[in-house]
Amino acid sequence: AADPLDQQVVVINNRTLQVIARIPVPGDPAAMVVPQGSGIAYVLTRSGVIGVISLARHVLLGTMLAIPGAQFGNADFDEVTDRLFVPDLAHQQVIVLSPATSAFGTIAPPHEPSSTLPQTSPPTAVAITGDGTLGFITMGHPGRVVMFDMATSGTVQTFDVGGSPRAIITGPYPPLAPPRAEAPPILLVMALGSVLGLAVALVWRRGRRYAR
Repeated sequence: AADPLDQQVVVINNRTLQVIARIPVPGDPAAMVVPQGSGIAYVLTRSGVIGVISLARHVLLGTMLAIPGAQFGNADFDEVTDRLFVPDLAHQQVIVLSPATSAFGTIAPPHEPSSTLPQTSPPTAVAITGDGTLGFITMGHPGRVVMFDMATSGTVQTFDVGGSPRAIITGPYPPLAPPRAEAPPILLVMALGSVLGLAVALVWRRGRRYAR
């Protein structure tokens, strides 16, 4: 949990709910993203810095990116590529970061950001579907959600939701391609026909046997 008052990140055991570590993070830590199985966590600060924390060692490994004047919203990551998507309200863009890698206990960031997605309004939050095919961006003004294709970054659809959306959570989502029409149950009809035919044949043979 990010604690901006004490300039630290508090690590809590999810079973006992006890604090097990406190990691100093300067710059007012405001939000965190923890990619599954990566062994690291990203911490977003109000000073426009994105840092990387070691989950095993409970230390700040280093700075992933620093953008003066940035105002970060709620970020999310792509479970397929491990890329991090961070909304920046101040610059009306979504920042895309390559996965962080560590070397000799310190962060060794690649050229960051790997790309940016310009927006027409300040983006407040990003959410990525588990299969990595679709992304969603909330816009506080106007109250809108933009759905985009992760492969092309092109807009698929927009939704006017009203208000000032600040967060979004994704769940299972159907594929972009419409489902194929189900084939008529020919095999089922054939199977039923076979069963009925067999029943008629048995009755006919039994009737002949009794007729004798």
